[in-house]
Amino acid sequence: MKKKLFAAFAATLACATLALGACSANEAPITFVNYWDLNTEYTNEDPTHESLVYDVSFTPSYSSFVNYKIDYDGTYKTTLDWEKDDKTYTSTSSLQLAVTFEVNGDKETRNDFVTTTVKFHQAGGVNNLRPISSSKTILSHTPITNSGAFKASDCYSVFCYKIETVYENGFGYCTMTEYDVDTTSHLPDYDKVLEEKKFVFGAYSSKCSVLDNEQFPIAFRAMPAGTNAAVQIFNPFAGYSQKYSVALSAAPTKGSYKYKLNGEETERTIDYHTASIVVDGESSGLPQTAEIATLNWKDTTLNINRNVMLRYYTPLAYNMGTIVYSLSSVTNA
Repeated sequence: MKKKLFAAFAATLACATLALGACSANEAPITFVNYWDLNTEYTNEDPTHESLVYDVSFTPSYSSFVNYKIDYDGTYKTTLDWEKDDKTYTSTSSLQLAVTFEVNGDKETRNDFVTTTVKFHQAGGVNNLRPISSSKTILSHTPITNSGAFKASDCYSVFCYKIETVYENGFGYCTMTEYDVDTTSHLPDYDKVLEEKKFVFGAYSSKCSVLDNEQFPIAFRAMPAGTNAAVQIFNPFAGYSQKYSVALSAAPTKGSYKYKLNGEETERTIDYHTASIVVDGESSGLPQTAEIATLNWKDTTLNINRNVMLRYYTPLAYNMGTIVYSLSSVTNA
């Protein structure tokens, strides 16, 4: 089924197909914190702008489910802006990927993209990262399970979706539109709508945090160390809300990182916590994991790393390999 294998960072969190309900009774909402603004020269009274750039690479592994090779190379960019007047954040992302399929000497490279915008309330308090709205557009050449592929075009299916969600009064209203993709140019044709689906779902729970799928890069950074909880996310591909287990290690680990900080090359050892997310259920698959820079509580004047996501690991289904996102540039203003 073509909707089961997303390669894109933002799309993978929305494509599991398990029938899951709301959060169980022994769970509680996460108390999120705006760690990226703590111990910095910025406060919630100041305009905050952040731009991050990640290099995207691929680590392949052997899979008995396919007989072809696959590779990913690209760039992932995000922005985060604080809106003082209504005390909300807006985050955007753009993932551009070159996806290469090769079998029997036949090779094709296709261009994928995922663009997102999500608006949400600040952490803590009554609203506590509560989502306001989101939009996402996806063009994906998705690897399929085919152990008898003869040519490169046998290795993938291609599709394009636009997903728009608005949250009001404890409910979410989602529209998912599928567009045709030209078989020659492999570009979406937004004048040709193949299918449109509309959903209304509950977006409030007193027993766990309810988030939009596009918030996860930020939510990881806002979780207190030692978090082990559940979150509820609506999955339009499944048509219902699903429960995910999220965790952030209690103790930090040291790692070496090299990237540009406000235009200057920097290479240093950084303490980080390991975050993970996995859909709950019998066939939950491998967790996605991230390395989140820890807050230096001893330095009360400058949190240089601002709890940034340093690396992100997205394993593909059927043991095909892992997409790796490595921080390459940080700009704060």
